[in-house]
Amino acid sequence: MNRLMGSVLLAVVLLGCDARTDIQASDANNAHEKIWVFVQINVPEEDGGVESYYYYGQIPQKTYDGISQNVFDKGFILLENVKYWGNDDLLHEYKDDENTGDLVYRIEDIRRIKRVHTVPDVGVASGSLSPPPADEDVAACAGDACHEQPDAAPAVVPSE
Repeated sequence: MNRLMGSVLLAVVLLGCDARTDIQASDANNAHEKIWVFVQINVPEEDGGVESYYYYGQIPQKTYDGISQNVFDKGFILLENVKYWGNDDLLHEYKDDENTGDLVYRIEDIRRIKRVHTVPDVGVASGSLSPPPADEDVAACAGDACHEQPDAAPAVVPSE
């Protein structure tokens, strides 16, 4: 009887989510060939807002290909050797005494991802290394909204 209940519970769990896509995304994260990417991640907040994060990091080529071809639309992405822009407009390593330098995010939260060919150097000023232009982005997220480009910044008009 316990075996039957366990089998039914396992079937319900596997049917309740897209386990195949999650497993494929997980397998892709274990691939050996790594590439550098710039990624914007929009994480929904409890109050209905969205928090945006911008990182450089390494991911497997197989993961990038799966996301860019919309094969992986669910699951998790492991960003390794993460670098971020600090408040001082310099690039910093995420790795420190407390953090390993790796981050995991849901693939559904990726707003845009772009392969970069230059390894981002820590300490570089933001004017020296800028994020990839939006027109070359590969978007991956749920629904049609994921293919929209971010809103342009409003023009600043000097006061007289």
